[in-house]
Amino acid sequence: MKEKVYFPGFNGLRFIAAVSVVIYHFEAFKIFYDINNWTIRWSPDGEIAVTLFFVLSGFLITYLLLTEKQSTENVSIKKFYVRRILRIWPLYYLIVITGLICLKFNLFYTPNSLAEINNHFFDKSLLFIFFMPNVASVSFGNILALINHSWSIGVEEQFYLLWPVFIKYLKKSVSFFIAIFGVLIIYYSLKVFFLTHSLSPLFYNLYKFLYLTRIQCMAIGAIGAYIIFFKNNFIIKIITNGFFQIVLYAFMFYFYIVQPDLKVFNYLTHEIHAILFCLIIMTLNFNRIALKVLENRALNFLGKISYGIYMFHPIILIFEYNFIKHYVDTSQINIWGNIFLHILTITLTIATASASYYFYENKFLKLKYNFSKILSGDLAK
Repeated sequence: MKEKVYFPGFNGLRFIAAVSVVIYHFEAFKIFYDINNWTIRWSPDGEIAVTLFFVLSGFLITYLLLTEKQSTENVSIKKFYVRRILRIWPLYYLIVITGLICLKFNLFYTPNSLAEINNHFFDKSLLFIFFMPNVASVSFGNILALINHSWSIGVEEQFYLLWPVFIKYLKKSVSFFIAIFGVLIIYYSLKVFFLTHSLSPLFYNLYKFLYLTRIQCMAIGAIGAYIIFFKNNFIIKIITNGFFQIVLYAFMFYFYIVQPDLKVFNYLTHEIHAILFCLIIMTLNFNRIALKVLENRALNFLGKISYGIYMFHPIILIFEYNFIKHYVDTSQINIWGNIFLHILTITLTIATASASYYFYENKFLKLKYNFSKILSGDLAK
């Protein structure tokens, strides 16, 4: 019998993050397509939503690796890589290759000129194909509108490349925390150096690359997983206290919904959100109200296809905005028209992601069972 690990509510969180990015980009594309005569309404911060994805990844991957190490006294790095390939690569390459073809042959209008797209096109394509879209963004700027969002997938794949090795060979808890904090100290030392010095173009690009790694968010998720896995009762007692959770969700609401512009947090925005998200993830299993909201059939399904929602939504948006640009008088769109278009975008994205999941991705996901010592997600259910 294979051991099972299932965290209720995680699919709900994934969907919230994915749909937040869709709404954020819907509003951003108005300016992108120069049809910003609509009133721009509130939208969730897409970068904050991506931070939630990173924390979830750091938490879940670390917990699964620790479970495998405890259960089998080993971590199979080869099987870990195969599982990640089966989950990530098929849809990633479908979107990236489709996007590159559409952009290369200018199959539909994008705000970028064809000259910009063709500039260093081969170099950019190679970086995307080899899971370095974050390097492409740093080196050449955000000019591949269809596939720019895949930078976060590249960051996660780079994290996955090293993390199982890290877990496999660290023998003691003290070593784990020393290594984690060592990585964070190096990260912040470099960040402070880059922020306090006049930088050459090379060092400025290094700073931008460092900004896009978000390793600190995944490390914060990993620390949360370690605390929960080894059942640190002192910390668990604090974070599961009712008053603590009320304050925690109030802060999360404040930062996620109100989106305050506080200069004191300018350089720690992602870290603050990562800590709040990590605490929510750690306490989720002890919060009946939150689980009742997040752990239901609809959100479970939507969370299951959240990877597709995230990957397909720019294509849906670009087709939609091409249609609006050419056939709709945008000056006549009021708030209700704006809401309708939001709903239409989300509906089309969910429909596309659902079809992709059942008719394409699932063929690869079923193969994961043969390479899994610890069953998680749908396999665990």
